[in-house]
Amino acid sequence: MRIAAKAQAKTDCRTVTAGDIQKIHLGHRLDQSDGLPQGGSNMTPDTVAQSGVFKNGRVGRIMPPGCYVVRVDRAVDEVRPGFKRINHIFRYSHSFLGPCNSPGIRPFPGVRGHGGGYVSVLDKLRLDGKTALVTGAGRGLGRAMALDLAEAGAAVVVASRTQSQIDETADLIRAQGRRSLAVSVDITDSHSVNALVEAGRATFGQIDILVNNAGGATKGMFRPLDTIPDTHWRVGVDTNLSGAVYCCRAILPSMVEQGGGKIINITSGFGVRAAKNNYMYTAAKAGLINFTRALAMNYAEHNIQANLILPGIFPHDDPELIEFWRGGKFIPVGRVGQDAELGPACVFLASDMSNYMNGQMLALEGGGLAGGQAPCGFAPVVPLEEDSV
Repeated sequence: MRIAAKAQAKTDCRTVTAGDIQKIHLGHRLDQSDGLPQGGSNMTPDTVAQSGVFKNGRVGRIMPPGCYVVRVDRAVDEVRPGFKRINHIFRYSHSFLGPCNSPGIRPFPGVRGHGGGYVSVLDKLRLDGKTALVTGAGRGLGRAMALDLAEAGAAVVVASRTQSQIDETADLIRAQGRRSLAVSVDITDSHSVNALVEAGRATFGQIDILVNNAGGATKGMFRPLDTIPDTHWRVGVDTNLSGAVYCCRAILPSMVEQGGGKIINITSGFGVRAAKNNYMYTAAKAGLINFTRALAMNYAEHNIQANLILPGIFPHDDPELIEFWRGGKFIPVGRVGQDAELGPACVFLASDMSNYMNGQMLALEGGGLAGGQAPCGFAPVVPLEEDSV
C-alpha cells in the first residue's frame, strides 16, 4: 500500500524493519538527535500517514536531518513459512509541500498537540513551492496580500486592469527573490478570466491559492434605486461578485485534479449590513459571503477550503478618507486599518494552518461590528426635552 504526498524537491529512500522501537510519521521533520516522537502513534484512519519504526540513534544514518517524510511504502516479505516481515520505506525531502494528491486520502492533520506535531507552527505558515493568484493586486490591499504571500514563499500571479500597477507589484515580489507574473484582466469578462488562469498555469504549472480581491465602487452607487439603470446594476454586481465566480469556475477543476487548494474571497462590512443608497455593492458583497459558503459545502471533499476576509476601514493613504475617519470614528480601537495588516491574515488562510477552517470569515475591522451589524456610535445626537411633570 502506498501513501503519497506531493513534493517538488528530489527525494531519496531507506528501508527499516518493524522490529525497531520508535516511530516517525509522514510530515515529521527529522532532527539531528534521535528526538523522534516517543511511544505509540495516535494516527487515525483519516490521516494520510502510515507508521514506520526506527531504532534509537539511527536517524542520522537513515535520513539526513532537517528533512520531512513525504512518502511511506509498506512492503510485506515472506521470511519463512508462517512468518512475515514488514518493511517501511520512507521517502524524504527538504521541503514538505503537501497536500496529498492520492485519491481518497486526506492531508496529514498537522500540529498534534501543544508543543508537538508533524510540522512546526511556523513551518505550517510557509508557502514554499506554491503558487497564488491575486486579483486587484495593483495597489492597496491586493498588493499588500500579494507581497506577504510572496514573503511566505509563494510564487504570485498578480492581476488587475492596470498593467503598470501590477508590473510594479510584480517587481516588488521579484525583489524578494520570488517569481511573479503580471497579467492584465477584466474580471467582469469570463473569457479574460479564463485567459488569466491559463497564463498562470502555463507559467507555474498549477495554482494552489486564489485570492479574489478585485472589486469596489462602481457607477450608480449612492443613487436612489429607481434611478439606477440596468447597465450600472450589472457592472456593480459583476465587479464585486461575478468576477469572483468566474475566477473560481476557471480554477476549481485544476484544484480538484491536483488534490486541493485555497480560495480566499475579500468581502466587506457592507456585506453584512446595508447603507443608504448603496445597492449593488452591498448586495454583491453579501452574495459573495454565501457564495463562499456554497464553495465550502461543495468542495470540501476535494480538500479545497474557501474562506473570507472582511476588511474594515482601510483608507489606502487617501487624504480625504483619512480626514473623514480621523480619530477612528465608529471604530472601537480608535483608528483606521493599515494595508499591511491584511497580508498576514491572507497568509494564514492560504497556509496549512487553516486546513480545518472552511466557509468562515475573518473580520479585520477594529471591532466596528462588535456592537452589532451597524457602525458603533452611529446614532444622532438629539436634545432631550425636560419633563414638565
